[in-house]
Amino acid sequence: MKYILQIFTGPWYAANHKPKEVIGKIGAIASRLTVDKVIIGWNTEASAYQEIGAFLHGLGIKMLLWLPVFSEISEVSEPDRAMDIFGKPVIPPIHQPGEDFLFGCPSSRRNVQIVKEIYERFFSGCGFDGVFLDKIRGQSFLNTQLEAVSHAACEKYPGIEINYREDIARTDAEYITESLAAVKSFGLEGAALCWNVLLAPEAHIDAIARMENDRSENKKLTSLPESGILFGRRKAYEDDGLPMFG
Repeated sequence: MKYILQIFTGPWYAANHKPKEVIGKIGAIASRLTVDKVIIGWNTEASAYQEIGAFLHGLGIKMLLWLPVFSEISEVSEPDRAMDIFGKPVIPPIHQPGEDFLFGCPSSRRNVQIVKEIYERFFSGCGFDGVFLDKIRGQSFLNTQLEAVSHAACEKYPGIEINYREDIARTDAEYITESLAAVKSFGLEGAALCWNVLLAPEAHIDAIARMENDRSENKKLTSLPESGILFGRRKAYEDDGLPMFG
């Protein structure tokens, strides 16, 4: 099973992690899981992405920019605000430094152009292989949504919250394995481990690695060649002192 790692480097003008720290964490996880892509952003330090990108591309891993679209961009732009049914700006649900949660109007053509300009201004020379457009809200991947998305033609990587605060959302190791089991049961390509694997408890990574190891061992057993099975049977007969035919 393939995995996408999501990494928050920090708000626009304040880097939370050094490139070597990010590279070390990705390398440790990639040695245990099949990492297909890394979603990373959205601090504007271009040299950090260039260094991290060189490492990822050396491993054959794609690097996607984590770019908020309809929220959290007011620090670098002035988008048209989202309005409620009374024509008043939507009040942000929370306030955090560097993450204002001021939602922009999704129907504003100007806001679409603003997102393009942000990419060109800060990220066009960083070596990204694509862009993950965030803050386009939708339903969570419950089993009903897994069933619906399983029929889509595109690659499907449902997100599994791996480091949320437990007072906000359940994120224990058992939840991680239950969620992965659900994803596997629908035959999807993989899962995105979000929203920031740099802060994920090691127990959560261990739980995922154990699931993958168990799955790999089961595959080995079910694909054991006939000669190996016969050898095992012959050895058992020989040990028991019984005659072996054929």
